[in-house]
Amino acid sequence: MYTRKDLFEEGMTQYRIEKEVAEGRLLRLRRNCYVAAEASAKDKLNAVAQLYPDAVFSGTAALAAYGLCEVQLPTVIRVDNNCRARADDLVHTVRSRPVPANRVKGVKMALPAQAVADALSFERCSEWLLKDALAQAYRGLNGRGRFAADIEQVISKKRDAVRELAERAPVGTASKWEQRMYHGWVSSRCQIFD
Repeated sequence: MYTRKDLFEEGMTQYRIEKEVAEGRLLRLRRNCYVAAEASAKDKLNAVAQLYPDAVFSGTAALAAYGLCEVQLPTVIRVDNNCRARADDLVHTVRSRPVPANRVKGVKMALPAQAVADALSFERCSEWLLKDALAQAYRGLNGRGRFAADIEQVISKKRDAVRELAERAPVGTASKWEQRMYHGWVSSRCQIFD
């Protein structure tokens, strides 16, 4: 991310900055803040995170932070109802009450179920991508329980659609080895208490 001062120090003039923005080589994030148009999606998201430190990233940005898919722009950010964040080519702003979030590398990310609901609502994502993200996010023996807890906290009209996707995804599945290890651990714990 560049400030106008940074660009001036690199020898650019106000006219040149405006021309770079008009020709699409420089993206204006907000007044006096810019990012190179050819920057990677992750670099652009890092710039947005610096601009909106209280925002909660959602949609594919959050899923990408969890390692479940690639970043797609514009990204969805959820902000407090009183925030003055604006939408642009990089950000789709959703004003709402606070949503539960995890911190990934210092940035607030919506829970996977909320991220999938927002991706369904505000982004063009394939169903198989979202189904796969749910399966990866909620795999393991207690995956169904984690999903059930997270889905109750989802703030979206797409909650039922996320539930339906999860039913078709292998949410909460575990390999036979995981099941043997878990059941062996449970039975050994039960013997200790007998």
